[in-house]
Amino acid sequence: MPGRWLKIKKEGSMTNLALFLLTTVYYSCLYILWCTVCKKPIGGLKKCAKKLALVALLCAPFNIGGNVFTVIGNAEGKSVYSVFSLYQKAEVTAFAVVGWYQESKLNAFAVTGITFQKAGGDAITGIGLALYQKTGYDAVTFVGISVYQKADGDYSIAMTGAGLVLYQKPSYNAITGLGLVLYQKPGHNAITGIGLVLYQKPGHNAVTGIGLSVCQKAGNFAKTGLGIAGYQRAGTQAGGPIGIAFYQRVGGVAPTADRAFGVASTLYAPQPSAPH
Repeated sequence: MPGRWLKIKKEGSMTNLALFLLTTVYYSCLYILWCTVCKKPIGGLKKCAKKLALVALLCAPFNIGGNVFTVIGNAEGKSVYSVFSLYQKAEVTAFAVVGWYQESKLNAFAVTGITFQKAGGDAITGIGLALYQKTGYDAVTFVGISVYQKADGDYSIAMTGAGLVLYQKPSYNAITGLGLVLYQKPGHNAITGIGLVLYQKPGHNAVTGIGLSVCQKAGNFAKTGLGIAGYQRAGTQAGGPIGIAFYQRVGGVAPTADRAFGVASTLYAPQPSAPH
């Protein structure tokens, strides 16, 4: 076991060394290109060397007890913490103030950025564009655009606080507080607080608090509180206390009930007839 750990540690060190060299070269080239385009003087050899040394220092991954800390570098480790990173891979936690690609066996956190996150636990983006979030537990974007959220664990949620949501598919609840939702397909509940919802298809309940719901298909009930619902298909009930539904259909294979232009009321599925 100690031999295996030393091998893993050595491989991680070699990976971080390669990442350090590549990142330093990349940012050094960017700096020289910026000076050339903006016609900024790079200075003499000594002055240029100092600036490139500063770039290298900012890119350096500092390993403290297996945890890696860097300013603008890219790294792998037990946990990786940075101000800005294009690449992070961690056993426990990947954290960046500004992040891009984050992969962790436990949690991935980015305060802001254009993120691609894969985590065994939670993946969280504070403010930004979450291109991809696939987690073993919760996928969360507080404010921004969520392109793809998939949470596979038991009782997992995919949540966007405010913004544009293209696709949410958690095992339990899909939640959007405020915004435009294109597609929600959770195992249990699909919930949008305020906004425009194009399609909700949960295993249990579909709910839009205030807004326009184009299509709701739910195993149990489909509800739009205050607003307009285009099409509602539910197992037991469809409607809302204050709103209009253009077409509603409830019930299983048989018997079923349907109606057009339901206003401020709920349509319930008919009870099956008792056998004679």
